[in-house]
Amino acid sequence: MTKICQPGTLERAIVIATEAHAGQTDKAGQPYILHPLRVMTSLGVNAGQPLRIVAVLHDVLEDCEAWTPNLLRAEGFDPRIVEAVEAITKRKHVETYGEYIQRVRANPLARLVKIADIEDNLHPDRAWRLNPDQCWKYGLAIGELRRPNL
Repeated sequence: MTKICQPGTLERAIVIATEAHAGQTDKAGQPYILHPLRVMTSLGVNAGQPLRIVAVLHDVLEDCEAWTPNLLRAEGFDPRIVEAVEAITKRKHVETYGEYIQRVRANPLARLVKIADIEDNLHPDRAWRLNPDQCWKYGLAIGELRRPNL
């Protein structure tokens, strides 16, 4: 018997991300969905459900025009999750990368996911495809995201 994913669950988030990233590939030619799944698993076994959901959905709003925060809310995701996904979504041509990192830093869920996202992008299997400026930018961002709040 086929089980339908319940709204607002990790399983539903995985289905949404898989459908949203269908046909997309990364710079290595691999299915793009592998990236958010790696980010999610890198958070560890003690990561809570909200953190895992944000990790899986972290590129959906940015890379998939069909998805909006309102649609995520309609899918039953907790407002904290939708806020974190919005926080981690780049606003192209609206803010600098530094402003973006400060916005991410202000949201605890987005902050942890962004660190995992950058770490995945800097993994030796993938980092060699980045230009040196991108690696430098990611390194500065990780330092800023890890900096304690005062």
